[in-house]
Amino acid sequence: MASEAAGKDVDRIEKRGASARRGDGRVVPRRLEIDSEWGEVTLDLTDAVITHDTLRIDAGVRLGPWGASICC
Repeated sequence: MASEAAGKDVDRIEKRGASARRGDGRVVPRRLEIDSEWGEVTLDLTDAVITHDTLRIDAGVRLGPWGASICC
């Protein structure tokens, strides 16, 4: 699984009126794109497998009191 996901460059998370959560030892691509409206996004990178030297996170969070949080 690690070699399969390591080739992926972008992971896009889109949520409208719902929550999204990513974590639990998943392989992280070079870039994460987050687009959330009326929702909450939590990225827990504590146990993430990061195979690249940099990680770019582009986040757009609109119309909600919750926002996005990133744990490392």
